[in-house]
Amino acid sequence: MTGHPAIAVIASNTLAGIGLRSILEKAAPTADIELFASFREFEAADTERFYHYFVSAQPVAAHAPFFPAPRPR
Repeated sequence: MTGHPAIAVIASNTLAGIGLRSILEKAAPTADIELFASFREFEAADTERFYHYFVSAQPVAAHAPFFPAPRPR
């Protein structure tokens, strides 16, 4: 990862995605927040630069191999 930290918001609901992006921009002003309407659109981007994802359950279930399992703390 180079430059600013990047966060991906994957939301098929445009208004919810814009709202979440707005909240994240205020909470983490130095982060690059990118909004994607679908997992396919997200895959077309440089996915390696994102260190955090906000995704609804459906894309996570449909593309489970992409998202690593939570690590024990």
